[in-house]
Amino acid sequence: MEIEIRTKNLRTGVAAPLYVEGVVAYVRMTEDGFVYTYTNAEADGRGTDEDAYYGRAVEWEVDMLANGESLARLLESEEVRRLLQAVHDGHTIVDGRGILDESAEFASLDLAEIFNATSGRYAVEEYDDSDDE
Repeated sequence: MEIEIRTKNLRTGVAAPLYVEGVVAYVRMTEDGFVYTYTNAEADGRGTDEDAYYGRAVEWEVDMLANGESLARLLESEEVRRLLQAVHDGHTIVDGRGILDESAEFASLDLAEIFNATSGRYAVEEYDDSDDE
């Protein structure tokens, strides 16, 4: 099954910059191959999401102030699409838990590097804290 990358929310201004300070932001892929951005305001980031906890959904953290258009272009790039497809192809559910085969694990590690805020692969907005005082 081919993955489907959903970026409309990143381009419409609904999520650009993606999120507000204090939440954890992710690129998330479901077991059905849908890829989209996701947030979690829980302090531990994954505490309440059963699909991520059990590995049925695979997530990679992104900077909460990622520029939506820039991140959308990265998600749609041939390199990232290929890596996401490799993760999806090597992701199986056994007894309710997600498992990555070796190829998928390596692709997932590559994606974690790409999505790391310090990678420089997508633009990050400046946080304006002038209203916080």
